[in-house]
This record gives sequence, C-alpha cells and structure tokens, in this order.
Amino acid sequence: MFSSLLNQKTRVKRLFKEGFWVIIGQFLTVIGTIVQIRVLTEYLPPAAYGELQLALTISGLVTGTLMASVTPGIARYYSISAEQGDTSSYLKACKRLMGYATLAVLIVGFMLLVMLIFLDMMQWILLSILVLGFGLFASYSGTLGSIQNAARQRIIVALHNVADAWLKIAIAVVCISVLGNISAAAALGFFFTAVLITISQLFFIKKLPSLSQEVKRSEASEDWGRSMLLFSKPFLIWGLFGWMQQSSSRWALGLFSTNVNVGFFSVLFQLGYTPMVMISSLGLTFITPVLFARVGNAKDGIRVKSLIQTVFILILISVVLLCIAVCIAVFFHEDIFALAAGAKYKTQSHYLPYVVFAGGLFAISQVIATIPTSLNVPSKLLTASIGSSLVGIIGAFTGAYIYSFEGVVFSLIIHSASYFLLCCLAVKKIINNNL
Repeated sequence: MFSSLLNQKTRVKRLFKEGFWVIIGQFLTVIGTIVQIRVLTEYLPPAAYGELQLALTISGLVTGTLMASVTPGIARYYSISAEQGDTSSYLKACKRLMGYATLAVLIVGFMLLVMLIFLDMMQWILLSILVLGFGLFASYSGTLGSIQNAARQRIIVALHNVADAWLKIAIAVVCISVLGNISAAAALGFFFTAVLITISQLFFIKKLPSLSQEVKRSEASEDWGRSMLLFSKPFLIWGLFGWMQQSSSRWALGLFSTNVNVGFFSVLFQLGYTPMVMISSLGLTFITPVLFARVGNAKDGIRVKSLIQTVFILILISVVLLCIAVCIAVFFHEDIFALAAGAKYKTQSHYLPYVVFAGGLFAISQVIATIPTSLNVPSKLLTASIGSSLVGIIGAFTGAYIYSFEGVVFSLIIHSASYFLLCCLAVKKIINNNL
C-alpha cells in the first residue's frame, strides 16, 4: 500500500515537472513566433512577405508529405522499442528510413528546379532551393525532436523549440540587413537556423536514457523499419492532401488576386489559426507520449477505455479554451495586430475571430484524432483527412475566385468544420468496435 502511494507520488511529481517544461517551452515558442511575424512584417513589404509565404509551401511539401512518410512511425515506436530494450536497432531503422525520405526529397527538388527552368521562372530558383533545404533540415529537427519527446526529455525538446523560434528572428534579420528586404534573405535565415538546431539535436540524441538500459536479446530484433513504415503510410497520404489544402489558400489568392493579399492573409493566418494549433500541440506534446505508454500495444480493454476517457477530458478543455480565444479575438483584434504585425497589415484585423475559430476547431479535431493514433489505427482517419482537404481546396479556389480575400478566410472554417465532423464519425466507429 505504502509502495503504491509512493509510486503514485513519484509519477505525479514527474508529470508536473514535465508539464512545467512543456508549458514554458511552448509559451516561449509561441511568443517567439509572434515576434517573428512582427519583425519580418516590419522588414518585408506585403508583396515580399507574400512571396516568402508562397515559397514556404514548398518546404511544407517536404515536412508535411515526403518526411511524413516516416516521422509519425518513428515517434510512435520509440516507447515500444524502449519497453523491449531494443532502442539501438530502432535508431538504426530510423536512420535508414530518413535516408530513403531524403532521397525522395532530392528527387522531387530536382524535378521542381527543372520545371522552374522550363517555365522560365528563374527568379524563383534560389528561393526554392533555400526553402527546400530549410524543409529538409526542419524535418530532421522535427523527427529528432519527436524521438526526444517520446523519451520524455522535455527540457531538451523545450530548449530546442525555443531556440528555433528565436534564432530564426536573429539570423533572418542579419541576412536581411546584408542582402536587403527580399524574401530570399529571410529564407536563408530560416535555412541556417534549421541546420544549427539539427546539429544540436544530433548531439543530444546519443544520450537517450533507453540506450543505457539495453538488454541482451536472444531472439531476433523486431523489424522496426517495416513497423514504422506501415504505421506512417496513412500520414503520407493525408499529409499530401493536407499540404495541398494548407497551400491552396495562398496559391488561390496568388492566382486570382495579388501577392499583397497573400501577405495580408499569411499574417492573419499566423496570428489566428497557427497559435490555436500551437496551443493545442502544447497539450498534445505533453500528453501523447503518456497516452502511448498508457495504452501500450492497444490490446488491453481496460487500458483502451482509460485512454478514451482521458481524450474526452482533453476535448472538453479544448472547447472551453476555444470559446475564450474567440471572445478575445472579437474584442481585441485591432490591439493584437497593432502589437504583433506591421502597421500596413492591420486593415484585415476584423477577420481574426473567424480565423481563430477555424484554427481552434481544427485543433480540437487533432485532439480527437489521438484516439485512433494511440490505438495504432491511424488509417481510420484517411477518409476524414482526405475528404476535408478536398473540401478545403475546392472552397479556397472557389472562394478566392468569387469573393477574393473574404472567400478564402471563410473556406478555412468550412475545412475545419468538415474535418471535425468526419473525425467524430470515424472515432465513434472505432470506439464502438473497441468497447
């Protein structure tokens, strides 16, 4: 009895300490991201900022699709490999999978550059190379961070996240000061930052606690590469559609409007939609490894029920936070823009509550999605991801064509609402099957 109480106290103390570092890290990262918007919008005119945001959709292709074919499985299977005392084999499989993903990025990048040359868009070549490099190293950094997070090395993860956000500002400002107020200068700063963070994380990954607890295995090691690849396969599919949806808003405005409106929309998106997703990730970064460890291989009914109950509590908390965030955006949107963006961008601040609502609804859907992910059936979310992405893509181009800026803003709400409803339907079916 006493031993049980002592273990419970130790567990609560550890969770409190981890939660503290997650909150501190995410808070400083969010502040850094907001400051980054403020600084870059002061240095870059709306057209150049819009051009940078269009180019960054290329890095999104790398991080959201090509690297997403391996990253989720790497994050999921760390705890299982550590539990089986086979972390070294797991890390070798991770290295091999990242090598394959890198090769895919280089092939796609080469094809992109050939296409730009063929279309005589020479002015985009340097910018494209920089954002491709940034996307590649940001993916390395994200993958290493997901392993460290799964190992519950919260301090290391928090420090790297904060350093990433603030170094981008410092290095981008230096590059802009030297090269001028152009999008390529900011992209160069992002690239250098991603390289530095990746180098630092490679140093710390060698100090995983599970490596010092390896056991001698008489049986053959599990095929970690195959398991991780099978787990990640759905993420590649919906990552591609998700990338197209996220990029469609900017490209729709670029096609039917101007790069100036792309710049305005990007700031609105970064101040309304992105913080909601980042705040959600604060909780998910902390709780996801706990959920994975609690449910194990998802074959114990009691552990599965406990997981579902925990996620429902997180959903209720997320709904309350969304209501608060929308109210803040309604009453203080002008003040938020005055504080976080250059003066020339504040003309669209009245759209902020709608974008906050869209981002919050999407974030709640991500919390719901932790149920199938924790139960090792992420493929059950394919319909929700692909279906909602198609709705968002069609909505963005239709909205931009008919209503211009306003149409793209409201297409975000339509996309988030469709994702939320489809996730609910998918999880309801999963719960009925498991319980």
